[in-house]
Amino acid sequence: MKSLFSNLTNPIIFKLLGGFLFFSACINLNAETRVTDSQTGAPLPKASIFDKNGVFIAVTEDNGTIPVSVSVSSYPLSVRSVGYVPLKLTSPDLGTVTMEEATYTLPEIVVDEVSRNILYLQVYVREYFTGENSKDTIANFIEQIVDYAIPIGKAKYKGWKKPRVLSQLEYEYKKIDRKKSSIDTLLLKEGGKMRSTNFNITQKFKMPECILSGDSTEYVKYGKYYPEERWSVAGNYYIYEIDQLADHADHYFQPGFLKLLGMSMAQTMNDYKYVFEKGLKPGANVENLVAASENFDLIMKGKAFKKATEQNEDTNLSIFTEMFVIDRAYLTSEEAKELNKDAPVVEIKNFKVPSGIPAPPEEVVKLKEAVLETIEK
Repeated sequence: MKSLFSNLTNPIIFKLLGGFLFFSACINLNAETRVTDSQTGAPLPKASIFDKNGVFIAVTEDNGTIPVSVSVSSYPLSVRSVGYVPLKLTSPDLGTVTMEEATYTLPEIVVDEVSRNILYLQVYVREYFTGENSKDTIANFIEQIVDYAIPIGKAKYKGWKKPRVLSQLEYEYKKIDRKKSSIDTLLLKEGGKMRSTNFNITQKFKMPECILSGDSTEYVKYGKYYPEERWSVAGNYYIYEIDQLADHADHYFQPGFLKLLGMSMAQTMNDYKYVFEKGLKPGANVENLVAASENFDLIMKGKAFKKATEQNEDTNLSIFTEMFVIDRAYLTSEEAKELNKDAPVVEIKNFKVPSGIPAPPEEVVKLKEAVLETIEK
């Protein structure tokens, strides 16, 4: 592979995407906008920020403010955080703004743990990926339907705890400029595997007693440099956030062994967020999980990497993934085994986002439409 990521030559696509793949000029803001919870007034840190072209560009600071690195030309912004209705910011000087708690609509399930002790989940997954440097850009938007079969209690059948992809569509744009080659493409790919994360939804989530009892609406556990875990209450939901780089100064972690291969990388963000519904089961567990997200940023560097991409600079990779439970049921071991042999057919092309799940940013929808229009021609 000579590149991860040809000049944009198609004027129709360029107009349609509206510069989707280019980050804005660096004009720092003097004014401040702070994002908070509409009910509690608490700041909402690490909410994902998309610019006017649908590019994931940043997250809110620990105090909920929009980073000063976000330029004026990036507006209007779309701010997204699992557990909340997306927010649109039209200008950089709005002061304190609020995000409303989302209401997820999930099917009712009847629990009979004696005979039906396999929890079956169907999950809708979105992945927003951008890779960017001064010459190259690649952008992907992936939609998937995946399923899990998770044993509850003393179930004899082990099921499958890693996601099984039932259907996948990948919308891709590549801009590659090389001495010997150039590529300018819009692609639609079907099928594939779960890529960036499986969210580890079967882990044991230990909720603090103060949250479970209702004595507090927020609990924070600190790592060496930053908050490592944060529990909060938003309406009828518990929210759990994890910062995997809390023990690393400046949120910068570079695995040393890769230097020996001449291909180094540095993690600058690795955050998870989970949303649990109250009332179905006490506390937080996979049985009352309704949504989750991950923010993951990398800087790719090193001689081997730069030789492979014919570059003399680092490449920034950003991935924002969100998942939503769309169906759930309790199965017998026999039913789960049959389902494992004969996976259900889910047509992602005809899939409609369920009630309560926010649509992708507007410009991402335009990218999907541009890809589909190009393929149909």
